[in-house]
Amino acid sequence: MERDEPLNVYISATSRGLLREREVITELVTGIGLRTWDFESVAAASPDSSIYQLCYNEMLRADIFIGIYAHYYGWIPEKDRFGEGTPDGNRSFIHMEYHWALERKIPMLLFFLARVDKEGNDIIVPDNEREQEEERKLKLIQFKDEIRRSKYVYEFRSLDNLRRLVGVALVKTVHAMLFGGKVDQLVFISHSTKDDAFVDLLAAKLHGCGVQTWVDHHNILPGADWDTALESALHASDALIVVLTPPSNRSIVVKAEWSYFGESGKKIYPILLGNTGIPFRLRVLQYTDFQTDPVKAFRRLKDALGVAQCSVEWNET
Repeated sequence: MERDEPLNVYISATSRGLLREREVITELVTGIGLRTWDFESVAAASPDSSIYQLCYNEMLRADIFIGIYAHYYGWIPEKDRFGEGTPDGNRSFIHMEYHWALERKIPMLLFFLARVDKEGNDIIVPDNEREQEEERKLKLIQFKDEIRRSKYVYEFRSLDNLRRLVGVALVKTVHAMLFGGKVDQLVFISHSTKDDAFVDLLAAKLHGCGVQTWVDHHNILPGADWDTALESALHASDALIVVLTPPSNRSIVVKAEWSYFGESGKKIYPILLGNTGIPFRLRVLQYTDFQTDPVKAFRRLKDALGVAQCSVEWNET
């Protein structure tokens, strides 16, 4: 899928209790190289009668929907507030946005504020950010039950946790949309720019075996913030291949990538390509040596990645 314009992301969240969350995700979305609109500024400058149509028109442009939900059901417009055939007076605006996205059949990434933090303590939510009326509480429960039937539903426990979860979900969703195929396993390839030609060949070979790879010069979108894109991709990746050459061993960025990834406990696969040493922290890992026997090395790499049965073999074309 090729596009001249960035993918559009629609972010749905109540202003009450989730304003900071919306701001953080808006910053993340634009940092990854996607586009979203500033709902708060637009809504503040618009009469109530136009908000409905503004949001609906924006949804028609959206490629991805992000919904963030906590303990407040949101604004319920009066019946026919925006003209005949518009809201029924029972659903909140965020509930309507959810259904608009369903009708569009676009990817939907949905996030609930959890009830407890990672230590098991209750997350304190101020009373003014919670529903107090029994009828509205029931509507919120029913809405959440409806959402939980969706495919991608996540719970977040803090702003940082939400940012990480959204970044992971967006990287995999965008990868599937723009670069093709279901992303069951995403492999980050860390390397020096001087080794781009080798990495391009490696990525193509692995793709032929059904392995989805993330390579900075292919997968960082135009206009993205480099650090934001790299961080989200590292979180989203299930394994990392680091190509070891003299230039990559001198690269601060490459070292930062595999060091950061190593802290997650996920698999790292070093590839020895040039006449160079192996960094101390990588010496405990099994590596594949592409400089002496690349055919055998590629077979070992396929085996490590779980695609040993793939018939694709290594050659220089």
